[in-house]
Amino acid sequence: AAASCMLGKAVIAEQPAKPSAESEEQKPSPDEAAVRDVVSQHIQGIVQADAKLLQQVWDTRAGQITFVTRNDKGQEVAQSAPISDSIKLWTASKRSGTKGTIESVDIVHGKMALAKAKITWNRQVFDDYLVLLKTEGEWKLVSKTYTSRAANVSPYGAVGSLTP
Repeated sequence: AAASCMLGKAVIAEQPAKPSAESEEQKPSPDEAAVRDVVSQHIQGIVQADAKLLQQVWDTRAGQITFVTRNDKGQEVAQSAPISDSIKLWTASKRSGTKGTIESVDIVHGKMALAKAKITWNRQVFDDYLVLLKTEGEWKLVSKTYTSRAANVSPYGAVGSLTP
């Protein structure tokens, strides 16, 4: 029998029912719940054009965004920029139709996480891979790499341009 304390009284009960595999899958671990919360806040920061919220969930010292664009010769190249550049652009003004969903979360050794999100911003649908690190017990975003169905999309959603 299992014992528990309820309102100061010991309660003896039969062995608690084991949760089904289905219910175990539905309940995220504390780390997964925390990561999902950070990614949700990231999405809400973009939806609401809220710089403060985005700065809270990003490690703005180390954070970066990486994407594929075309150089002046028309060649595809990978390019990275500080996340602060994207935060400025995401929050310059609210854009109608902005929304996002978390597709998956993978926790690695309780210190690193990879989240996949789909975000609609500036009339484009982006598939984002977001890397988070846990430092001093707190999850922060450190990297965002994305692609879009559009052939050539900059971090600002404009095809073929690195400026807003």
